[in-house]
Amino acid sequence: MRTNERDRASCRGCRKEMQGEAYMYGNNRNGHKVNHYGGYVCSSKCDFNSSLDLERSMPGHSDRDRRLSCFSQESFERNWINDHQ
Repeated sequence: MRTNERDRASCRGCRKEMQGEAYMYGNNRNGHKVNHYGGYVCSSKCDFNSSLDLERSMPGHSDRDRRLSCFSQESFERNWINDHQ
């Protein structure tokens, strides 16, 4: 653990260290994309996979789900698809 320094931001999907402070500090000065369930993500692949992994463990979902829930999908599209139009 680092001393005298806040935790670094990391991707929720691949755990790659990112620029800035961790999501839990509520400071997104670097403009990272935020996953529907919280936490920064570095790519659309990490965003999709981390949401799907979490949803698969939720009541009412299956570990065989291949698509995101409607709310997660909407958030994903806001982050990645609508951003490029």
